[in-house]
Amino acid sequence: RYARTMGAPTDTPAASLAAVARAHWPPDGHGGGKGPPLDTQVIERVYAEHLAASGGPGAGVAPGTSAVSFLEQSGYLERYLWPHFDGASSSRAHALSIAHMVVEKAREGLPPWAALAATGPDAVAALLRAVLGATRAAAGP
Repeated sequence: RYARTMGAPTDTPAASLAAVARAHWPPDGHGGGKGPPLDTQVIERVYAEHLAASGGPGAGVAPGTSAVSFLEQSGYLERYLWPHFDGASSSRAHALSIAHMVVEKAREGLPPWAALAATGPDAVAALLRAVLGATRAAAGP
């Protein structure tokens, strides 16, 4: 799907998302380092426009929609979200985006925790604390 989307007309939402993917988490961009530098506005925008509205950990576009599937297939989790995650400083949108992509992997029958497990239990524990904190804050007092 990634390759098909890459050739889509540039005025479609899929083409817009593909352009963001090419710039921030290109297929060849994770050769040992973190790839392109973190742009928190990209994470915030992708979360607001494609994930928060989706029925998953942020709630509202159903899992499996073309945008959510595209994000999973383009390596958003492995190439951008997880390499740049910091439990102490990453935003609510960053943590919930990771949770959303883990849910999407499971929905598609892929090993959902494989990308995260390689970094060890401390990083995963920091993610879980961030996700729990974000969901508690959203639920209110």
